[in-house]
Amino acid sequence: MTSLPLRLVALGVMLLGATSAPALPSYNRVLLLETTSETSANASFGDLDGDGHLDIVLAKGRHWPLVNRVLFGDGKGGIRRSADLGVASDKSYSGRLADLDGDGDLDVVISNDAPSEKLVYLNDGKGRFTVGSTYGRPEWPMRNATVADMNGDGRLDIIAANRYGRTSGSNYICLNRGNGQFDADCTPFSPVPATTITTADFNGDGIADLLVPHRNGGQSQLYLGAKGASLSTLRAVPFGPADARIRVAEAADVDGDGAMDVIAIDEAKGVSIYRGKGDATFAAPRSVGDASVVPYALTVDDLNCDGRADFVVGNVEAPSTAHVNDGTGRTFTQVSFGDKQGSAYGIAIGDFNEDARPDIAVARSEAPNALYFGAGAFSCATPAAAPAAASPAIPSASPAQQPGDLRLTYLGNAGWEITDGRTVVLVDPFLTQFARWTPRGPAREVAPDSLYRPDTALINRHVKRADYIIITHGHSDHALDAGVISRRTGAVIVGHETTANLARAYAVPDSNLITVRGGEDYDFDTFSLRVIPSIHSALDDKRYFNNGRGIAGVAPRGQRAPLRRRDYQEGGSFAYLLRMAGHEVVIMGSMNFLEREMEGLRPDIALVGANSQRLEIHDFTGRLMRALGYPALVVASHADSYGNPNPPAAVVADRQRFVEEVNAASPGSRVILPTWFEPIVVPARAATPAVASGGRDRRRIDPPGLAPLVPAYSVAIRDGDLVFVSGMTGVKPGTQEIVEGGVSVQTRQTLENIRTSLTAAGATMADVGECTVFLVDMADYAAMNAEYIKFFPVDPPSRATLAVTSLPRPAARVEIKCSARVRGR
Repeated sequence: MTSLPLRLVALGVMLLGATSAPALPSYNRVLLLETTSETSANASFGDLDGDGHLDIVLAKGRHWPLVNRVLFGDGKGGIRRSADLGVASDKSYSGRLADLDGDGDLDVVISNDAPSEKLVYLNDGKGRFTVGSTYGRPEWPMRNATVADMNGDGRLDIIAANRYGRTSGSNYICLNRGNGQFDADCTPFSPVPATTITTADFNGDGIADLLVPHRNGGQSQLYLGAKGASLSTLRAVPFGPADARIRVAEAADVDGDGAMDVIAIDEAKGVSIYRGKGDATFAAPRSVGDASVVPYALTVDDLNCDGRADFVVGNVEAPSTAHVNDGTGRTFTQVSFGDKQGSAYGIAIGDFNEDARPDIAVARSEAPNALYFGAGAFSCATPAAAPAAASPAIPSASPAQQPGDLRLTYLGNAGWEITDGRTVVLVDPFLTQFARWTPRGPAREVAPDSLYRPDTALINRHVKRADYIIITHGHSDHALDAGVISRRTGAVIVGHETTANLARAYAVPDSNLITVRGGEDYDFDTFSLRVIPSIHSALDDKRYFNNGRGIAGVAPRGQRAPLRRRDYQEGGSFAYLLRMAGHEVVIMGSMNFLEREMEGLRPDIALVGANSQRLEIHDFTGRLMRALGYPALVVASHADSYGNPNPPAAVVADRQRFVEEVNAASPGSRVILPTWFEPIVVPARAATPAVASGGRDRRRIDPPGLAPLVPAYSVAIRDGDLVFVSGMTGVKPGTQEIVEGGVSVQTRQTLENIRTSLTAAGATMADVGECTVFLVDMADYAAMNAEYIKFFPVDPPSRATLAVTSLPRPAARVEIKCSARVRGR
């Protein structure tokens, strides 16, 4: 049994630390999704037509037949068009969105009350639906459906929650027979009358369990999954009180202790939180909110993108309430929104207007369905914590891209988007990794023999355009999403024969494939690409090639998606040298390299495979920096714990260790630990054209944020391979103000400004051959030296230190000028 990867709610490096007051959302702006008041039951968000924007499915009817509706979003918070889902009027309670047939788009599972048939609508990828099959039996008094892979075959199955009254009955698991086909031969597993069923790992064994909350005033049960267990005889343990009337129960780790907790709404008892102990047992329930209000709907999500599990409750004839977690799971700030009309039956959360703040759709009976737009002093596009170095010349949070600039956006794992504003190149895009991580806790990792499907919703959300996709090797965490992206965008995929065969499995035509073997150096008009033979890693304690996992081979032609995880074979590894916008970028997809292939390259930017596997390689960082000629900018890649928003402490510490390794081996390099989806903009290498009096190779360099005090000089000049940097002081970039803190702080900022100028000229601190230091007071000599040596710890340049009575900026205590010779490229 495995659990369904749930929707990602925040993409960012969210390192949970000390508790602080949460940023509170508000929901004052409302869009009525329909003008009439009918008996709607549920709403769901998903990109149904592949345009990259969220759409909405409204499940309607309950006990009275209505036609379900699909509302197509325009990405700006508006409804572009609407359509009926099918032609029949049904007594629907839920419309769950999932890729049931493995074709890369979202299908719809409709759960209907008796005597309506239970329906699966298959999507053609454009938001056009046809009934693919029925499931279960029409006479079931079904309420909500849950979708998860229950037998480990990689196909998504359906769990039916049935609310029986005076007669006895069962809840069922209906297995996917392949290609989204279901039948009436479903497995009964629980007699508990229920309106919802929740899947999660409650005992930490990596296998999905099923929580069935009693709806009619009885004992709820938790059914424990086990490897190889029969779905009809799962072991049951009691959950909660013996007189429960729970409408909805949701699983989430609300207190951040790694164990799954439960939030439940009971018509008589209100909202309660059951703290999980990690062994399928729970502490006594703790009430939250106003017990006098009758709750009808519940969903869990991260409402303010701080990495904490919040939840939203829909009520009867009362405003809905968002409950914002302070991080302890004990204190929630309540934010009310909406009016008192009708009953809120179902809630969905998603960024419908794409402003980086979650919005809330509420399906209501006896009131119009409504969408409430989130607002607040937070943004899901900017992570809560970013372990990235700041730099005036290479900021981690960028302004608008200017002509000549190069923008690199980290997509997670070894994935990148690189663009000069004209051409978009993706590297190893693997957006699907983020589907595993939610406030409810991580879904089970996909087993080697299970089908591994790209998450099209995540792909469409984050990939708006791609012209080329370059793949370093064929493992699933590098090549899984490439075929889907190419089919949607028309991007050309570059990689090994294995890469091409994996793309062919997704029906990518050969006209969109470029197969390389290593050593090619191709020109693509707006950029050029050198293919560098490489080697994978010392994975599995140096036993990568004999580890028994069978992932070091090649992928043959003739496969058809969806593929098993083990079908994504390495097929050989490459690194790449990408030349774009005057910059040269070395791209690595793993934690090893062939030194002879790297020697002589002189990139100014290196995207380095930097997770802990590098520690199995002798002097990995030092040898790499020396071979590449000490790049000006080094960015850690493939070191983000596979999308985990709360990475283990060991991973965080190892990333910092990599920074220290680079600082020791290449002190003139700037190191960045990138943040998901936050661009790094590298400025134009030469801000103005060559000066006529200095010959065609002479260029003036005025980096952004560093301007001359007077027009009589340039910040720097590059003449051929020589770079001359004018005297710098400790000026804050973008101002003419000296930093505060004395000569140590000024020296540090001065040298940072010199590094910024060298980077803009295509040089590094390692290229510096001579400096001159000017001190207002020689008593500052020792303090200056203590900071200076940090920038030149190995073979420092020649230097003179002079005492002066004053400097042009009165607050300045130190000025430094340097000259450098750029190593051959």
